[in-house]
Amino acid sequence: MRRHSKAARRKIEEFQNHRLRRLIAHAYERVPFYRDHFDTHGIRPDHIRTAADLARIPPVTKAEMLRADLSTLFARGTDRTRLKERRTSGMTGEPFRIWRTPREELLSGILIAREMRTLGVRPRDVIAQIKMTGVPIDRPPPAPAERLIASLGRRVLRGHRVERHVKVNAGLPVEEVIDAIKMARPTIVAGYAGVLAHVARKIATSCDAGLRPRMVISGAEVLTERMREQIANAFGAPVYDTYGCHELGRIATECRETGEMHVCDDSVLVEIEGENGRPGEGESGSVIATSLHSWAMPFIRYQLGDVAVRGRAQCECGLPFSTLSEISGRKYDYFRAADGSAISPHLILDTVQMDALGWIERYQFIQEVSGRVLMPIVPATPPSDDQLTELDARMRTALGPGLEFEHRIVDTLEFQPGGKTRRFKSEVESDYH
Repeated sequence: MRRHSKAARRKIEEFQNHRLRRLIAHAYERVPFYRDHFDTHGIRPDHIRTAADLARIPPVTKAEMLRADLSTLFARGTDRTRLKERRTSGMTGEPFRIWRTPREELLSGILIAREMRTLGVRPRDVIAQIKMTGVPIDRPPPAPAERLIASLGRRVLRGHRVERHVKVNAGLPVEEVIDAIKMARPTIVAGYAGVLAHVARKIATSCDAGLRPRMVISGAEVLTERMREQIANAFGAPVYDTYGCHELGRIATECRETGEMHVCDDSVLVEIEGENGRPGEGESGSVIATSLHSWAMPFIRYQLGDVAVRGRAQCECGLPFSTLSEISGRKYDYFRAADGSAISPHLILDTVQMDALGWIERYQFIQEVSGRVLMPIVPATPPSDDQLTELDARMRTALGPGLEFEHRIVDTLEFQPGGKTRRFKSEVESDYH
């Protein structure tokens, strides 16, 4: 992985194709779920020779994997008692449980370490990571070989410039979160985009200039330009975004030079699929990804439910990685208009222009039923009648005719499990979920 940062693009593609052929053969021979999936659609391992051939395999969804017998998702011969378990936050419904071998977990950590180094993380940096603290998962004591791999992993990560992490509980009151960050005296602050923006707004309103890290690293949620601006101003530091998920690990990291997202091409194959095939540069579509290093529980042509914009085939900064120019959001972020079409969350934000409505501190959009959108709001200052009228008028423009809109002033909005903020929540069945 360290060599790949300096390799020619051709070498990256050769590596991808070599790993892909091995992965497909492994999944067909040893993973019942994929054997059935390939057989159902007439796919044989020799049909998939390069990344371009992946389009022959129909995508797999989380719902399909959740419905499957758990034993069919694992490669035959895998000792599940020695696997590392990870769980998604469950924001889209039932939480998803993912298992990796210690070696796969180590590779994931090494990849993140490389990406952090690319962002400019230094050996002596102190990283304050704002996240929800979870309950440990019960598992058998690690075997000696597992402890050895874990020890090796810690040394490798130290060698790749990931040094000291201080975890700050995002579930604390925001004032205590800020105090905890101050006590850590970090050179880098990291966390979910929504949590960082929430902390940034509190810092701005309290005129607290005591936090000055060298950079802020965002992830797990869509980072809007307004949120980026708020975070950068509050912390007095540049903000760099990352993209990933529990199932596949780190997928992409923002380039410091171009602002596009470097895809981790030597770890995951990312496809963008539109309604009429694969879109070109600058066009958006659904994100479908294949993990090149997940063998105990493979993810092949896994549909993430995200919408992204395809970037350049190779970043202009000189690194040999392809790019995504924008992560537009989750498919479930889209609302259904009165005529059945999709309303993008970005269209709503652009029309409403939240930054112009200075009285709003936190908010959420919810489409509970077809034909109606609710907006709970935590105000920074009590709004006037004119301000509420202005908000209603902007929302009517954004939603179009046929949709009712209601604002509701509330005292607080709860973070979702895992610490994320589901800013756009639709419970209406449609093709966009």
